[in-house]
Amino acid sequence: MATVTTHCLSTGRTEVMPMKLKDILDEVITKDVYKKMPVKSELIFTSAEIPDEDVERMRTDKIFKEQYLRKLSRRFRKLGYRDLKILDIDPEKQYLIIQYTGWYAGCRKYPEVHLKTLLILHDAMGRDIRDPKVYDDIVETVRQDLGERDRKASEQRLDRFARLFKWAIEAKYVRE
Repeated sequence: MATVTTHCLSTGRTEVMPMKLKDILDEVITKDVYKKMPVKSELIFTSAEIPDEDVERMRTDKIFKEQYLRKLSRRFRKLGYRDLKILDIDPEKQYLIIQYTGWYAGCRKYPEVHLKTLLILHDAMGRDIRDPKVYDDIVETVRQDLGERDRKASEQRLDRFARLFKWAIEAKYVRE
């Protein structure tokens, strides 16, 4: 069974919960379709988050600044930001320069999105999407909804994702 770990900042508690069907199917789409891209960004923070003596020391001591950046990176990883990397910190302007993994989402007109939506809908209506007959009926509905433009490519794409989704559902999905 696949799980997702969440961390509540206000209470400090960490909970492990089963993944929802939407998350399982999104994971399949993300791994197969979307492309990883490193993204750099600046995060603004308040001066109260870093003590004044640390700010002053970062200006003068490069080694201390590097250690401070590593310490901040570990804190972010503990909060679940695995792909986040702190590149630099500017205490005077009050921002962090970070790099993280973004996903090139492209266009969401693909048959896998329609299939995912129908699977979630039928699951919410109480149908057992793990039943092969029910699953095949949903896939056939998506096939009938495909437009005529690039139909062969769309059908091949639908068939591929139907298999991937079926494997993911069998391996990870536990009905709530």
